[in-house]
Amino acid sequence: MTREEEGAVGPRIQNIETTLTRHTQMLSTINETLSKIAVQDQRINQAEKDIAGFKDSLDKIFDPETGTIQRLSYFQATCPRNQIKWLWSIVLSTDLVLLSLAAKIVGLY
Repeated sequence: MTREEEGAVGPRIQNIETTLTRHTQMLSTINETLSKIAVQDQRINQAEKDIAGFKDSLDKIFDPETGTIQRLSYFQATCPRNQIKWLWSIVLSTDLVLLSLAAKIVGLY
């Protein structure tokens, strides 16, 4: 190789090294971006799991066949209303007796 060829090769190598440095910086930036995307992907996956769990909870509550609301409606429909009315009459009569005793003790009557 002649001196002229060696002189021409030097700037080419310098140019290649500069290009490699730029590409290394770009790859570093791409790597950082991919790391951020991976973290966001994990967060999105967790949010999707949370939403699915919430939806399952709502389905358990509002399912027309086996949900909690349906079971409460069935329980209320099977409630012995006559017995409840009878119990309320006992509670009210007991309250009246207690009020009359309290009035007698205080001397209002």
